[in-house]
Amino acid sequence: MKSRIIKIACMMQVGLLLLWAFSTGSPLKASAATVNEQFKVSSGVNYTDFRISESTRKQAVRVMEVNVNDPYTNVEVGVSSIMNKLKKTTTHALEHHYDGHLVVGAINASFFHLGAPINLVSQNNKLVHAGTISSSKDKYINEPIAFGMNSNGKGQIDHYDLSMNYVHNGKTYKITSTNKERSTNNTILYTPYFPSETTNTNEWGTEVVVTFPEAPTLEFGSQVTGTVEQVRNVGDKTKTIIPKNGVVISGNGKGSDQLKDVMVGDSITLSINIDSKWKDSSFMVASGPMLVKDGRVSLSMNPNSSEAATRAPRTAVAINKTGDKVFFVTVDGRQSGYSTGMNLTEFANYLVSMGADRALNLDGGGSTTMAVRYPGTDTVRLANKPSDGVERTVSTILMAVSTAPKGEVRSITVKKSKEGKLNVGDSIKILPGTAVDTYYNPIKLSESDLSLEDINKLGSVSGNTFTAKKPGKGTIKVKYGNVSTTVNIEIADNSTSSFKDVSNSFWGKTEIEELVKKGIITGYPDGTFKPNNTISRGETAVMLTRTLKLDTSNVKDPGFKDVSKTDMYYKEIAAAANAGLIKGREKDKFVSNGKLSRAEMAVLIQRAFKLPYENNKYFSDVPSSHYAYQSINSIAKLNITEGYPDGTYRPNNSITRAEFSVFLTRALK
Repeated sequence: MKSRIIKIACMMQVGLLLLWAFSTGSPLKASAATVNEQFKVSSGVNYTDFRISESTRKQAVRVMEVNVNDPYTNVEVGVSSIMNKLKKTTTHALEHHYDGHLVVGAINASFFHLGAPINLVSQNNKLVHAGTISSSKDKYINEPIAFGMNSNGKGQIDHYDLSMNYVHNGKTYKITSTNKERSTNNTILYTPYFPSETTNTNEWGTEVVVTFPEAPTLEFGSQVTGTVEQVRNVGDKTKTIIPKNGVVISGNGKGSDQLKDVMVGDSITLSINIDSKWKDSSFMVASGPMLVKDGRVSLSMNPNSSEAATRAPRTAVAINKTGDKVFFVTVDGRQSGYSTGMNLTEFANYLVSMGADRALNLDGGGSTTMAVRYPGTDTVRLANKPSDGVERTVSTILMAVSTAPKGEVRSITVKKSKEGKLNVGDSIKILPGTAVDTYYNPIKLSESDLSLEDINKLGSVSGNTFTAKKPGKGTIKVKYGNVSTTVNIEIADNSTSSFKDVSNSFWGKTEIEELVKKGIITGYPDGTFKPNNTISRGETAVMLTRTLKLDTSNVKDPGFKDVSKTDMYYKEIAAAANAGLIKGREKDKFVSNGKLSRAEMAVLIQRAFKLPYENNKYFSDVPSSHYAYQSINSIAKLNITEGYPDGTYRPNNSITRAEFSVFLTRALK
């Protein structure tokens, strides 16, 4: 059940989306922008899942708004302790999640190669990785631009000026980068962050091992002096070991020439610095291109290059003008009918529309990931649909962190053990759903925590069980401490029954009667319904056609060899097939008398009511490779089906007329 809707923010965001769609001149021509889901994640974090419907394609955009002015909210970077150890975004987040430091949201961050970030990463004013910058405007990262949290605790997206040097015998020499493959005329600094114990370089360079009294931290603005312990000259194939309390300076070409006079026992001073606006930042993550600057689209790469012009999944981080709001933004892609993805110009236009003052592109494609802590849960889980079909491993992430203490209970949600109308004599349980405290931290509920009150006196209450005693509509008040919520109930007047074999106490009577009233189902000439008979595929087509009020007067022949125009259900089967709801079971055959399986039922319900696909697994016997996997999970998420007590769904089992009636009624609601 969704938590409280943030109505004003919702209206503003939808308005901005529509404004963007129709006034920016973007190639995207949206016909509708809707909020699919929205909730408060923590005291300083809001989450919204948007759906944009366009004339030719759809987009699924997710936005996490982080208010760093909130005293209990931070934005942080997550980096593996081993430089090239790739992990899923959700795994990174879990490793940084502990009491007093709750990761409530995360997105993927750095581009990476061979497991390591390609560009600069720093933490706590210390250099973790220097990275490289491309010289081509056709590449994503061709300027030194980073996102980070500055010394004032504000979000910052700006250029940076990193300087790395070493001093030997009074002369200063430039260091090209850190912990990367050494190339021509480069000088690379290898530190204990490097994933290998050795530099793994060839013999065509000079390497100098420098040790210090303590392991160097490479803090911005610092200088540290060490002693040369070893020199490996050009032509020597010996592997150079990186000391735990030191570094290796490795030069090729010009870089090698600058090291040729270094001797064992010499002193070498390392100097690492960053420009003043980034000094004392809590972290920096370099990426690119810049997408938005001063509230306007401003791409720092060629927008017509193949990387920029391709519609693909995208990830970005954005800030408002004051830097006190940070936005994590993703758009899924490469999934026709769900989300096409955007090129960088379209993505930048969207970011401008949502109020971004500055925005920086992050790694996208299959790496695009949004993880969110859903209401009532403790840790984040995957919220978007990666184009790979699974969550990709990445090198770094950005995290929204809550440091809020435990508070008093703020709100609760509950659910009924059975939806729909009750019959007199029926009993249902009121089950605990989610609960959050004043800071939106989850609170675990148990059945014994709840107390019930039958406001309209339509039944009796015992513990968390309500038993219906008389017909009518009413409300059950559910309390947890000083907080309460309500549950609506309806008890049917079952003095008469449409069918002689459906008693007043039959478990599906209410749903069957509802469908009879709507003209969706009928019984047999002998006055029976035969609720426990299996339902055929032909009967299913009839019920769906009537439910959706499909036109059967002018149908197109679906081409099933086993369905002739004189068949009883021809028009209904044709109408359902024309609408794309139902397909043949065998090649060119519909198999009208075939028994409907539980898997087929899930697919039909999902298609008929256009329910969103769901990737979270609900049943142990439905693998992700099953053709109905997403449809079964979809109807499970919406409580249309609950499966069996042993946690199985049994997708191949046939379904009865009563069962299909109940599932269809639930879907209608």
